[in-house]
Amino acid sequence: MKIKKILSSLALITLFVSGCAANGDFKPTSLEVVDKNIKLIIDSERDLNDIVTIKYNYEYVISGKVTYETEETNIFTLTGSIIKANKLGSGTIKVSSELNAKLSDEFTVTVYNPTRESYKINYNSTNEYKINGLEQAYYVDDIVSFDVEVTNEEKIIDKVTMNDIELSLNEDNKYSFKMPSTDAFILATLKDKPIPHNANYIKSDDYTITGLKESYIEGEEVNFSIDVNKTINKIVDTVTMNDTPLVAISKNQYSFVMPNMEVNLKITLKDKPISQDEDFGKYNIECKSGGKLTTLEEILETFKFDITSGEKGIIESISNNNNITAGANGGSGTNRWKLANLLKFGTTSVYDGCLTLNLSEEVNRITLYGYVHNNKVTIQVGDATSKDWTSDSEKDNKTTTLVCSDMMIANKENIEAELVGELVIDIATTKTLKIAAINKGPLFLTGISFSYVSEGK
Repeated sequence: MKIKKILSSLALITLFVSGCAANGDFKPTSLEVVDKNIKLIIDSERDLNDIVTIKYNYEYVISGKVTYETEETNIFTLTGSIIKANKLGSGTIKVSSELNAKLSDEFTVTVYNPTRESYKINYNSTNEYKINGLEQAYYVDDIVSFDVEVTNEEKIIDKVTMNDIELSLNEDNKYSFKMPSTDAFILATLKDKPIPHNANYIKSDDYTITGLKESYIEGEEVNFSIDVNKTINKIVDTVTMNDTPLVAISKNQYSFVMPNMEVNLKITLKDKPISQDEDFGKYNIECKSGGKLTTLEEILETFKFDITSGEKGIIESISNNNNITAGANGGSGTNRWKLANLLKFGTTSVYDGCLTLNLSEEVNRITLYGYVHNNKVTIQVGDATSKDWTSDSEKDNKTTTLVCSDMMIANKENIEAELVGELVIDIATTKTLKIAAINKGPLFLTGISFSYVSEGK
C-alpha cells in the first residue's frame, strides 16, 4: 500500500520536456505545447524535437514519445519531426502522444526572413466570391498578383481595393499591386449582374445586318452594318431604334448605346438613284517576302485595304493567276534598284503575267499604281468572262487594251524619289476583273483602287 501511494502521488507531478522526450519513460495523462508560436528562418531546416517544449502530466513511467502532423505543404514541409522552411507565411502543426493519440495540442510555425521586411496579406472570402493566388506574406516591393472568382451567378465585380486603394484588372484577368511596408487588406465589392436585353429586327432577303449580337446590357455600345442585296437596286432609306431615327456614322454603319430595355430595329429601303457614283477605296501591295507566288492565297494576302480610303474592301478572292512575283529589282551598278512591296506581272521578254480579282461590288473604273519596265508595256484589263480573252472572231468588247506610255518607268531615280505612276482605266461594268501584261514586258503593281461612275455605265 505504501508503494501504491507513492505511484499515485506521481500523478500530481508536472514534467516539462522538449519534444525529444522520446527517451523518457512515463505515461502522460495530458499534453500541452508551452510556446504555441514557433518562428523559422526561411530556407532553414530544424528538428521539432529540438525546438518544441511540451508540458506533461503523468501517472507512471512508460513512454513520452510524440508524433507531428500538418496539412501544410507549401510554406514548410514536415518529414517525421524534421521541418523545412520553404516560403514566407504561417502554418499549423498538431503534436500527439504516441502512446495515447487522444492527447494532442497544436502550435503555429511562422517562416520569416530576418534580412528583409515582410508583411501579411489579409482578405475575406465569402459565399459570393473567392480570392485565389495569394501567399500569406510578402516582402516590401514584391509584386502581389491574384484573381477574384465570383461564385454568385447573380453578381459581378464592382471594384477591388487594397487598403482602400482601387485596383485595376490586368490583361490576364488578375489584379496586382506592389507590396507596401505595412500589412495589406484586400476587399472585393460585388454588384448585381446587369440584365441583358434583346436587340430585335425583321430579317429580309433585301438586306443583311452584320455585327449585331442577340442581346446587350444597359450602357453597352451597339454597332452594326446593313448590306443591301445588290440585285434589287435599292439603298437604305431609314433606320430606327424603338422609333428613334439612327444616323449612319459612316456608309451603312450605325451605332447606339443600349438602353435598359429591349430594342426593335426597323430598316426601310428606297430605290437607288440612277446617277450615283461610288468610290470603293484603295488597296496597297504589301509582300512578306520576295519570289514567285504560286497559290491564290499568297497573292490575296498581298492586297492590303487602306482604311483611310473607304469603308471596307471589295476584293473577295482571286480565281486564277499566271507568273506573278512578289517584289522586283533591276538596273545595274550605281543604278541598281529594288522594291519589295509590289506584284510583278510576267518577266522581261519571256513570260506574260495575269490575275483575276473577284469583287463584291460592280466597278467600271480602276486606277493602277506602280511602274512599267518601259513605255511599250501593254496591258489588257476587263471582265474575266469576256470572249475577248479567248476569241479573235467573237469579241464582245468587255476588255480594254492599252500601251502604258504615260506610266512611270521602274528605275532607281523614280523609285528612290517614291514617284509612283497612276493609270486610270474605264472598263465595262464587272465584278470579275482580270489584269494582264500581254507583250512580254512586266507591269509592277504597287496598288489598285476601284470605283463605279454612273455616266460610265
